[in-house]
Amino acid sequence: MSTASSIRTEIVPQKKLQFPSLMEVWRERELLLLMMLYSIKSKYRQTTIGILWALINPIVSVVVFTFIFSGLAKIDTGDIPYPLFSLAALLPWQYFQFLINETTHSMIRGSHILSKVYVPRLIIILVSVGPGMLNFAIGSLLLVAMLIYFGHMPPLAFFASFYFFALGTVLALACGLWLSVINVTYRDISMIVPMLLQVLLYATPVVYPADMVPEQYRFLYWLNPLSVIIEGFRASILGQPLPETLYLFTSAAITLLVLLPGLLVFNRLAQTTADRF
Repeated sequence: MSTASSIRTEIVPQKKLQFPSLMEVWRERELLLLMMLYSIKSKYRQTTIGILWALINPIVSVVVFTFIFSGLAKIDTGDIPYPLFSLAALLPWQYFQFLINETTHSMIRGSHILSKVYVPRLIIILVSVGPGMLNFAIGSLLLVAMLIYFGHMPPLAFFASFYFFALGTVLALACGLWLSVINVTYRDISMIVPMLLQVLLYATPVVYPADMVPEQYRFLYWLNPLSVIIEGFRASILGQPLPETLYLFTSAAITLLVLLPGLLVFNRLAQTTADRF
């Protein structure tokens, strides 16, 4: 006669700061993939055109930006057509924006899971990367089509875009680590983040070239790591000069300064989020 046994995981507050276990996340990689797939399906469930919204969003934005900033404001983008110029920056921007919005609400949205079973808290943050990358990949098809239409073939520096994409992913997740656990206690964060993103859109070279920034403010402007990421991604796609090496190192350093303390704080506070929902 056999007796059933159960494994009980008890989560206790940590007495000191430490990094979350990446091995634990790796062991639960199948769960992470399943949660990513569920997130993608639930996002487009009961929509008429489904995942095509990932194409409509950048198309509408490019049309509006072209009309306002190229047609009315007469922003000069040189020999690069403005629709192509703006789309090459809009795609990484919308990807970053998506990750920030999703990770900010991730702990609250996952409360029904966290309060019932044990799941490595870092997985709840990483789930957002799946649908974000899918949206980016679909939007990239539009970018490829526009490159062909305008007869603008990307140079060998195109491969540098993968670096800026990866750096943007890390920066968004680093910010999400902070925002997700703070939002559990202070729900005002979910109201503040959209406003900050709106300001950040115009503080980053998405709709205008970076050389429009006055020389005396340019160093402060490049301290925004997202400016380097967006401008670097666009430059690598369109064959324009990349940001200066100093700014490349600075953006990576600032990203690490956000990420490493964020991991420590997240690992400490996320252990008790179930008690604060």
